[in-house]
Order: sequence, then structure tokens, then C-alpha cells
Amino acid sequence: MWNKPENPIPIGNYQLRIGVFVWLDRSWKEHPFVYNKFRITTEEQLVQLQALGSDRVYWIPSKSKVEPGPPFLGKPTPVTPIQTDNADDSFKKKNDERQRQRALIAKAERDWEKAAKATTEALLGMRDNPKQAGIKMKDLTKSASHSVLGGEALLHMLGDKGGQGPQHHALNCMTLAMLIAKAFGLPATAVGDVALGALAHDAGSTMIPRHILRAKKRTLAEENLYREHCKLGVELAIISGAFSDGALSAIQDHHESMDGSGFPSGKKGSEIGLAARIVAVADHYDRLCSPASPEQAPLLPANALKKMWKDEQMRLDPAVMTALIRLLGIYPPGTIVSLNDGSLGLVVSPGKSSLFPKVLIYDPDIPKDEAPVIDLVEGGGLIIEESHSPADIPEDVLKWISPRERITYYFTAEQDA
Repeated sequence: MWNKPENPIPIGNYQLRIGVFVWLDRSWKEHPFVYNKFRITTEEQLVQLQALGSDRVYWIPSKSKVEPGPPFLGKPTPVTPIQTDNADDSFKKKNDERQRQRALIAKAERDWEKAAKATTEALLGMRDNPKQAGIKMKDLTKSASHSVLGGEALLHMLGDKGGQGPQHHALNCMTLAMLIAKAFGLPATAVGDVALGALAHDAGSTMIPRHILRAKKRTLAEENLYREHCKLGVELAIISGAFSDGALSAIQDHHESMDGSGFPSGKKGSEIGLAARIVAVADHYDRLCSPASPEQAPLLPANALKKMWKDEQMRLDPAVMTALIRLLGIYPPGTIVSLNDGSLGLVVSPGKSSLFPKVLIYDPDIPKDEAPVIDLVEGGGLIIEESHSPADIPEDVLKWISPRERITYYFTAEQDA
């Protein structure tokens, strides 16, 4: 269903014309084009398609701008692909791009795991050796700030509950908070303060029993003890000597609410510093996507944003929320979407426009790590028609797409263009 367009009609290679929308019912490896489905727009595409022959080539009337040519009844003349930027070059270009994507993912995974290990050591170290842990956290945020301000960042926004831990939540919050701070145009020093406060915002939780942290519902006594983590975190951060006033305020006030209903002090509005307001939004978003309690169902990114915007406008800074929505886009990473050519995909990164993200295209004939990632800005007319809940997707398709699988989502300099 998802990989086969509606009403495909077999077409001879000599019937192809510029303006015809074609579907190549072939593996992505068996042709030189970036997509299996596209509208012919250039003579080069036309010649390369003709050279492929007619086997498993179809046209889609509803998506074509012109009718195909008449059937060719004579003896066909062999077609030679264009030699300048020919099929071999196209194959090489496509394979080079795939290799580049794989190398980028592999490096990002290594960097992420290295940062996660260092974060785990730092969070635990805040309890036993806060001075050394503070230095480690400051080094981590300095490196991360440099990457974000330079135009590159990554997030692990989703994950199975067994693979997540406080280190992943801390890193996600740090990255999101820095990206939001950058969107606000804050100077590098302030971005660093936000980063450090976000990374250590739950440092005091290391002093709270684990079962209380993971409880879906707490008794009054448990809730009061849980709320102590803000004060405990500030005390540890002060002892470390590594935190600025801005970073300390983020730790102290990241559970305060704009309407005064938060804790520990019931601050409201402008009484809450910008760093804390930014960390509050990043923290809440990531907790909706990856809850601390195994009893709480995680939300998909789009649903998390909807819930925050609809139900929690009074608690969260609307300017920070707007920045987050602009950052993640209308279709945030982790959203399952269908395209206007009948393809199904998973959004893996925002694009230059919120309507045109980068999408991993579902293709059951190839492994997921070999599937193409399409930038819809350059997608030759491909657009998102709708988003889907996992409940609407057949089980075999959902297993391939795996929206809950931990995936690295990229935020690069392209979003600033």
C-alpha cells in the first residue's frame, strides 16, 4: 500500500516524455535516480530512463502534467545514456551521498555515546565529587555550545524506555535549550549558561530515591521530597564552583511556571529568568517524549507539541514555546508522514522550511540504514500530505519505520539558511 502508487500504468521507454510522472518499481540500488517516484523534468532524466528499458516502469496519470507518447511499434533503436554526468556518475553521486550520510550518522552516534558516558559520570560525580564533576560538565557544554553556535547539533529525541536514562534526558535538554537560546539571539556566554544549567538541571535528583523519581503518582511526602531536587541541585552546583548565576537560576527555577503554580518558590512571569524558562520548555518536551516513569506512555513529538501548546500555555513561556515549534517544525522529527506520491516516511530532521523537512523513505526491499533520506526542499514536487499515528500503520511497516527506536535527529546550519 505505502510503497505502491495508486493506479500505476506500465509504460514503454519510448513513450516517456518530460512532464510524465514515473514510478520505478525497482530497488533503490537498481537505478541512478535519487527517488523511485518523480516527474521527468530534464532531457538527461529522459535519456537515462529510456536507457533503463521498460521493465517495471510505470506512469501515474494523476501526477503527470502531460500524456505519454504513443506506443512505439517499430524496432527500437538502442539508447545510449548521456555521457556527460551520465548514469554511472549519477550512481556514484547517489552512493557517495549515502556513504556520507552513513559516516555522519556513525560519527554522531560515537560522539553521542561518548557524551552520554561523560554525562553519566558527571551526574553521579556531583554527589560525591562536585568540583571535578563541575569541571567535566563545563567542558561538555563548552564543546556542545561550540557545535551548536557553529551550526551543528544532534538529538536522540526518542527511545525505548529500557535504553533511556538521566544522561540522555540531560543531553537532550541541553541540546534543545541551546538551540532555543540560539534562536533568541543570545550571546555565546548566555548560550553557555543555558547549556550548563540544562545539563545539570536534575543534578539534585541523584540525592532522591530512584523509585520516587520513576513513580507515575507520588504521595504528598514523596512529592515534597521530589521537589527538593531543585534546591539540592543548586547546593551541589555552588560547591562545584563551575556554575554562573544564570546557570544556577536555571537549576533552581526550571520547575517554576509562568502562572505561579510551579515550585519551589511559586515565582511567576518575569520573576523567572529566561534561562530557566528555556530549560523548563526543553525539559517538559523531552519528558513527554521519553517519560521517566515506565508506567507513563510516551508521546510522539507532534503530539507532545500539541499538548504543550493546547494544555499548558499558562505554565510555559509562549515566546519560548514558539521558538521550539519553529525549531522542530510543523512535522517534528519522529513524525510518520505520507507523501503526495504515495510514499510513507519518517521525519528525521527539520529542513530549511517547516513544511519541507528531511524524510527517511520507507522501502521494505532494503534495510533501514540503507534507505534514502529525502530533503523535501529538493524533492522535485514531493510534499507531505498528512501525518499518521503509529496505530494507523500496519505492524510490519511500523516495525521497519520504528518511530520509537532511538534515532539521531540532526539540526544543521541548513536550518539557519
